[in-house]
Amino acid sequence: MLEGDQITPKMRLSRHLGQEGKSQVWVAEHVGFGKDVAVKLMGRALSRNSSPLHRFQREADVATRQIKSPHVAQILEHGLTRTGMPYLVMELLQGEDLGSRIAKTGPMSPKDAVRLVAQLAKGLGKAHLLGLVHRNLKPGNIFLTEGENGDFEAKVLDLGLSVRAGISSMGRTTSDATHMISPEFMSPEQIFGQKDVDFRADLWALAVLAYFALSGRVPFSGANLEGFGNAIEEGRFEPVTTLVPGLPSAVDSFFAKALQRDPTARYSAAKEVADEFERALGVEAEERTSRTSFPLVTNRSSSPGSRPFGSSTTTGSMRRPKLSSLKEISDRIPAEVRDAALRPPEVLPVTVAPDESRKSSALLIVLLALLGIGTIVAGLSLLSGDTSPPPRTAPTAHP
Repeated sequence: MLEGDQITPKMRLSRHLGQEGKSQVWVAEHVGFGKDVAVKLMGRALSRNSSPLHRFQREADVATRQIKSPHVAQILEHGLTRTGMPYLVMELLQGEDLGSRIAKTGPMSPKDAVRLVAQLAKGLGKAHLLGLVHRNLKPGNIFLTEGENGDFEAKVLDLGLSVRAGISSMGRTTSDATHMISPEFMSPEQIFGQKDVDFRADLWALAVLAYFALSGRVPFSGANLEGFGNAIEEGRFEPVTTLVPGLPSAVDSFFAKALQRDPTARYSAAKEVADEFERALGVEAEERTSRTSFPLVTNRSSSPGSRPFGSSTTTGSMRRPKLSSLKEISDRIPAEVRDAALRPPEVLPVTVAPDESRKSSALLIVLLALLGIGTIVAGLSLLSGDTSPPPRTAPTAHP
């Protein structure tokens, strides 16, 4: 593909933004929308009657037509180019991802962290109602734009494009193995190859993001994937109050429950995670979340109390993870990816300012809200055989 190529009757490529595996990311002029858009070209042409193409179309239809939220980066259109290559069109966003924000300005204030989690919960709740599970929530997939009043607005990237609940399990394909490059935010059931991973994996990741937002660290870490698996197995992590002096002790109880290894013992909905996080910190979110926007779950834990740090809980619904399963998954990952996947956590300086939101610097660059859209169920796993890790930040659009 070259600058100026007319890939559809309404869309012309204007500026190349980057490469992600075998997929290319461009800014394009879209006559129908009357504005520039972000377009991702999915690697290679597919037969119009192929199963991968049908899967791509089904999942993209759900994301385009049904997930409407200010806290989800919107997919505007999908289709095939003149040469038969699948593509996705998304809105162009101004801002930066959560990882870049924290690396630049340090951990968030409690007020900003509560705002972040509340907004992400809204976007996730929309997807969960549709039976969609993200399964790859991480700082690079959380995009922060500037709202009308100067506060940030959080958007989830590639929501609705990861997997339908209950369809597949972790560690089955090369594409799945490649996504293990950010295991620090993945749930135990994903890490250990559990079948039928459901929306509660996203609730785990949301809690890890909350921990990361407050402290600049992740709760579980290891020198390699096997070491990380041992940390998850033991269920031990440092209370966030020891990392961030001045936080109320109730926030430790929040994380103790939210990071239960047994998914049935965690919080039961994205809204509940957001509400309990807000309650634990004693900071009211500026936006209240609608109770009708989240899935209802009936198989929640019969014991709502939180476990003490370092203890473990095993129920009939959650088998004890086998490190051999983790080893099998690890063996599928290229060595350079596996070695880079987990690094010792870097301690960032933390200051708590309960009454003031930490303001980020001005918006820097135009960024593409297409980070990590490498697979749509099994269909897109066939579009790219590349096993190199995707970029950790969204591609930069140079003027």
